[in-house]
Amino acid sequence: MQQLVRVSVEDDHVVGGVLVASDSALPPSALTSFTTVDGLFARIRGYQHQDWVRDVIVTFDPQLGYPRSIDVFARTGIMDADYGQFTQNLRPTP
Repeated sequence: MQQLVRVSVEDDHVVGGVLVASDSALPPSALTSFTTVDGLFARIRGYQHQDWVRDVIVTFDPQLGYPRSIDVFARTGIMDADYGQFTQNLRPTP
C-alpha cells in the first residue's frame, strides 16, 4: 500500500485498518499486509536468511524503540524487489 493506514492491534494480532485519507475501513483480506511491532522485528531478523537481499537499513523511534522505517534492497540483477515500510505515531489503545 502506498497510503497512510491506521492499524489496530489487540492481543498481539492486527484486528483492523482504516485508510487515513478517506476514513474507510480496509477489508479483512487486506489486513495480512500489516503486522505488530514484534512482527516488524521478526521481519528484520528474517531478511538475513533471504538470498535475494543485499542490504537492510532500519531506523528506530528514538523514544519507544520500534522500527520506524525498514528499507530492503535486492541483490544486483533482481528487478523490482526493493521494499520500504514506514511506521509512525504508535500509541497504546485505551
